[in-house]
Amino acid sequence: MAHFSTKIWSIIIVIAFVWPQISVAQPNSNDANELATVAEKSDYKKTSTSAEVVQFVDTCAKKAKHVTRHDFGKTVAGKTMVSAIIANPPYEIGKSDDRAVAFLLGNIHSGECAGKEGLLRLLRELTLDADHPLLKNLVIIIAPNYNADGNDKFKKTNRPGQKGPADGMGVRPNNMGLDLNREFIKLESPEARSLVAYFNKTNPEMFIDCHTTNGSVHQYGLTYDIPHNPAAPEMVRKYLRGQMMPKVTRQLEKNHGYFSFYYGNFNRKKTMWATYGYQPRYSTEYFGMRGGLGILSEAYSYISYKDRIKVSYGFVLECLRFANENTKTIKEIVAKSRDEFIKTASEKPADIKLPLAAKMVKFDKKFKIKGYDGKTPKDYEVDFLGKYEPTTQRPLPYAYVLQAKHKKIVNHLLRHGVQVVKVSKDTDAQHLEKYVLKNIVRSRRAFQKHRMVYVETELETTSLPILSGSFVVKTGQPLGRLAAYMLEPESADGLVTWNFFDDDMKKDGDFPVFRIPAPTKLETEAVKDLLSEK
Repeated sequence: MAHFSTKIWSIIIVIAFVWPQISVAQPNSNDANELATVAEKSDYKKTSTSAEVVQFVDTCAKKAKHVTRHDFGKTVAGKTMVSAIIANPPYEIGKSDDRAVAFLLGNIHSGECAGKEGLLRLLRELTLDADHPLLKNLVIIIAPNYNADGNDKFKKTNRPGQKGPADGMGVRPNNMGLDLNREFIKLESPEARSLVAYFNKTNPEMFIDCHTTNGSVHQYGLTYDIPHNPAAPEMVRKYLRGQMMPKVTRQLEKNHGYFSFYYGNFNRKKTMWATYGYQPRYSTEYFGMRGGLGILSEAYSYISYKDRIKVSYGFVLECLRFANENTKTIKEIVAKSRDEFIKTASEKPADIKLPLAAKMVKFDKKFKIKGYDGKTPKDYEVDFLGKYEPTTQRPLPYAYVLQAKHKKIVNHLLRHGVQVVKVSKDTDAQHLEKYVLKNIVRSRRAFQKHRMVYVETELETTSLPILSGSFVVKTGQPLGRLAAYMLEPESADGLVTWNFFDDDMKKDGDFPVFRIPAPTKLETEAVKDLLSEK
C-alpha cells in the first residue's frame, strides 16, 4: 500500500511540473481580446484597413501552428494579397490531400465589408482551437480582403442605402477602375491573375464569395446562389441545389436566427423573383465552370452592420459544417464529374453538347418569398426565375488548334490553368472544322473598358495540315469545359466577347481557331511556361 501511494505522489508531482508548460500552449483569457476585430472593438462603427487585416492574419499565424500566412499576390498599388491557411495537420500547397479544400473570399467589392469582418471572426475561432471540428476533414483557406486597394478608400458615402459601418467603407472597383467580379474570364487585373493562380495551385473543392446585396426589400438576412451556367457540371449543381443549400438554409435559421433563400429581386408587382447572370465573368459561375462547388453569399444591405457580419459568419460556418460532414461525397462528386468529362471528351467528344448561351427561365412550381407590404411582413407567391436553359449549343470537339502567332491566347489559357501543347512535327492534311463569321456585332457602350463582341457563325468542314509550331488545346483535361467555353466564338462570355480575337476577325472570314472533331494522333510537347509575346 505504501508503494502504491508513492507512485501516486510521483504522478502528481510530474503533473504539477508539466501542467504549466501544457497550459502555455492553450488559448488563454487574453487571446480572444487580442484577436478582437476592428468591427468589434469599435462597437461596429468601423471596418479594418488592409494593414489591420495583414496584422490580424499575422497574429493568428504566430499564435497557432495550424494557421499559416500565405501571400498570393500584389494589388495594382503593390499591397499584399494575404490569406490564412488553417489545417491540422498542416497542408502543403499543391499536394493531394484526403481533406476537402474550402476557399473563402471576402471584399471582392470592398464597400461590402461585412463578409471580410465575418471571415476574420471565423479565422479567430479556428485559430483558438487546433482541434476545431471543422479541421477534421477540411483545409480552410481564408482570403478576407481581396480588393485591398479599394478597401482603404474609406468614405461614409461609398454605399448609400447600406446600413453602416458609420465611419465609412471602401469602394467597389480596384485601382484600374475594374469590377473584380467581372474579371474571371479576361484576367486583366493583377488581383484576378493572382487569385486564379492560387486556385490552380490549391484546387479547392468549394469556394464561397462573400458580398452584401443591393436591391429588393425582403426578410432574408442573407441570400445565396450557386452556378447557373448549364455548361457547368450538372452533377455538382444538382448536389448543391438538392442537398447542400436546403440543409444550410435550415441550419442558418435554427442556429443563428436568420432567414435565407436564393439570391434574387422582385419585379414591381412582386409576382416574380429573378436571379443574376450565368456568365463565368462572375466568381461563382467561373468556379462552377472549373468543376467545383461555387457559392455566392449576399448579406442583406438593410439590416445592421453587426447583423450582416453575424449572418455572413453564420452562413459560411454552416456551409463548412456541411462540407466537413460530407467531405467524401463532395470529393467523389467533383472527381466523378471531372473524370467522366475527360473520358468522354477524349474518346467520343461529340457526345457532349456544350451550352454556349442561355436564357433565364422559371422553375415549374411557384415559391413563397418573404417580403414586405409597406412595413408589414408578407409572403408573396411568385414565379422564381432562378435557372438557365441553353439557347446555343455545339458538339464538343476533341481539340482546338491555334496558329503559332497566337502566343497571347496561349498565355491567357495557361494563366487559367488550361493545358496547352505545341505541335512538334507537321501532319498530313487532317479533317478539321472551321467557323465562318457571318455576323460581327460590337456593343456601342464600353463595359469594364471593353466594347463586347458577339458573333454568328456557320460551322464547315475543311482539310488542312496541322503545322509544326501550332498550339493544340485538348478538351479531355480537367479544365476542358472552361477551355472550350473560352475558345468557342459564339460563347456568351468567351475570349471573342472580351476582344482577344478582334484583329483576326472579319465578316465572311474564317475564325482563326480550328476544331479537331475526333481523336487524332499528333506529335506534341507540353507548354509549361508562359511564352514571350514579342
